[in-house]
Amino acid sequence: GRSKAAGRDGCMIPFPERLEEGTEMVDASQREEGGARQRRDVSDENPQSVLQSRPRSKNGSSGGTRATEDRFWFVIHVCFTAWLFGYSAWKCVGWREQIALGNMHVGGLHHGWLGNLPLDLSDHQWRTLRGFFPLLSVGMVAHSLISAGARRLTPRFPGADLAFHVVSNLGFIYFLHGFSVIWPLGTALLSFFIGRTLRGSIWNPVLTWLLALSMLVLSDYYSGFRNTRPDGVYMGVYAWQTQFNLSLLRLISFNLDLFSFARLRGAGKGKAEDAAVVEQSRGQGE
Repeated sequence: GRSKAAGRDGCMIPFPERLEEGTEMVDASQREEGGARQRRDVSDENPQSVLQSRPRSKNGSSGGTRATEDRFWFVIHVCFTAWLFGYSAWKCVGWREQIALGNMHVGGLHHGWLGNLPLDLSDHQWRTLRGFFPLLSVGMVAHSLISAGARRLTPRFPGADLAFHVVSNLGFIYFLHGFSVIWPLGTALLSFFIGRTLRGSIWNPVLTWLLALSMLVLSDYYSGFRNTRPDGVYMGVYAWQTQFNLSLLRLISFNLDLFSFARLRGAGKGKAEDAAVVEQSRGQGE
């Protein structure tokens, strides 16, 4: 038979007098204890989440302090920028007067097109940029228009946007470096292969740094391996080894990110497996 007991809301809740063999009954106190234990486990694994879940004060002191700090640094930044531009303008006016009086001579100065102001063309990088600026302007406009057209064609022709960027980027770096483009491209592909193949292995950072340092030293010592280029090939307009050190930093960063992510994911899997074993042992003990 069944007996009845009064619940919290006053209704009669039937429950069996006898338990069938092999079954267990968990009362409310055990459930509450299990919930508290679960919350303690979560707080031990991620204490930051517990701190973030705590209610802030009514006056929002944390948010107000952060906003005040942001305003303070914004004012400092504006004042420093204004002082920097003002000081530079004041020095330029004084230098112009000294040059006009003949008391100062600066090599590479020419009469400019804006108000006959002196124009400094002594730096070869700035001079090269000014010389190619009309061509760069046309290239930027053409690239933007074709890229927008490729994005619109992507729904009808999947991969059109990707194909455009691959072709345009390869064409641009070939225009810059000519036949010597095989060296930066080969280094990038080899570094990518090392990172994707080794991932969390300790050989990933070791080989990545070895490759980067070797290319950095050898490319500078042998002047971009100019002796390996065949005669009669397009040589490009810019030496590839001049700025390749910046690309090497990106390659190193990519592989080290893969290494760190693989190690963290492996550690996370290990912790999850340990937690599952502990929970299973607890269940068997109960």
